[in-house]
Amino acid sequence: MLRLAASDNAGGFGVSEVIGAGARMMAAGPSMRQIQSVSLGVMAYKVTAYKVLAFKVLTYEVLAQVLAYAREQVGAEAVARPAVAIPRLWQFT
Repeated sequence: MLRLAASDNAGGFGVSEVIGAGARMMAAGPSMRQIQSVSLGVMAYKVTAYKVLAFKVLTYEVLAQVLAYAREQVGAEAVARPAVAIPRLWQFT
């Protein structure tokens, strides 16, 4: 049930998404207590996913700043060589 509720509402956790998830779950026949439990689980899952995404964005921004500082200190070529050797790091050079 948790996957069904989360799958159709991947974009957010607003009121209309919660109402839609509740309607789909009621059609499946669980009790109201079960529906509330699943709805809270979906919201907690989505909040966690957004926190992870925000952490990744912040990490990338910090990494880009560190590489920019390194380029200023030792030169672009010295930073580019090891960065190209590390997967996904080259995109920040």
